[in-house]
Amino acid sequence: VVEVVIYEPPEDAKEFVIVDEKEKKIPFQVYGSSKELRKIIEKEENPFAIRPIALFFDAHLGHEYLQGCFTAYSIPPFGFKVYWLQESESVVFEDAVKVKKEDNKAVLENEFYRLEIDGKSGALISLYDKVQKKEFVPEGEKFGLLSIWQEEPHRMSAWEIGAITHIENLESGGKIEIKEKGPVRGVVQYHNKYKDSTFTLNIILQRGIPEIKFSLEVDWLERGGPEKGVSSLKVSFPLNIENPRAIFDIPFGNIERPTNGKEVPAQKWVDVHDAKDNVGVTFVNDHTYGHLSLIHISEPTRPLYISYAVFC
Repeated sequence: VVEVVIYEPPEDAKEFVIVDEKEKKIPFQVYGSSKELRKIIEKEENPFAIRPIALFFDAHLGHEYLQGCFTAYSIPPFGFKVYWLQESESVVFEDAVKVKKEDNKAVLENEFYRLEIDGKSGALISLYDKVQKKEFVPEGEKFGLLSIWQEEPHRMSAWEIGAITHIENLESGGKIEIKEKGPVRGVVQYHNKYKDSTFTLNIILQRGIPEIKFSLEVDWLERGGPEKGVSSLKVSFPLNIENPRAIFDIPFGNIERPTNGKEVPAQKWVDVHDAKDNVGVTFVNDHTYGHLSLIHISEPTRPLYISYAVFC
């Protein structure tokens, strides 16, 4: 998905469409604007924390713009494709991403997946793969559940994970809302708090892309000490796979490791699939080298942005 910023758009422009080199129309979704950002700036206690900072300043200085996105297909390796943005009458695309919210639950659906999201925990209670015709979340489990792991006091807590004395799952107190709803992507946003720390999680499903994207913003303010130890933030993904085989990305190659529940080092991805039918999922992340759970934060930090994705 390509994100673009349109500066000084025509005042009467309502709809846009992307046209490729073969004159095929591709949906374009507007998801933000300078006017909307100014409303946020007025309410925000610390507006300079708004990201991206360049768009914050442009809105603050009175520039007008729209933020939008579209899906680019079949880009050649080391090459490019040309697309044109045009004003258009309203166009209905049948394969648009579907988003709906009922009470404190939400459903995201595209041509590949149907997701059910629990609003209290922000985790998936269902991940149904339409292509493989398989449910990947075990019954009664939560996929992508955030949890707090309390370590007993030990030395070098910034480098080593100590013995775990208590685990607290963030299964209550959360709220969800539909952040984006359009022909290109649907975004469900989850908010929660743990003591002094806050979490904002975007669950993103895109048109034409077999990927479930999670974008987590963490303002982690928990502090440990020599008497009580430290707390760590984790996210876990239980899988409905009977004969799991796990392959991990490592420097200059990959390695197979046993699926015994222990946290192990890896780099950008881990693939878990059924050894009999090869059906499974691949986890990709941009932040951590630990895989049992994709996040490990134990020291207070400035707001941190973490992205991870799941491919079935």
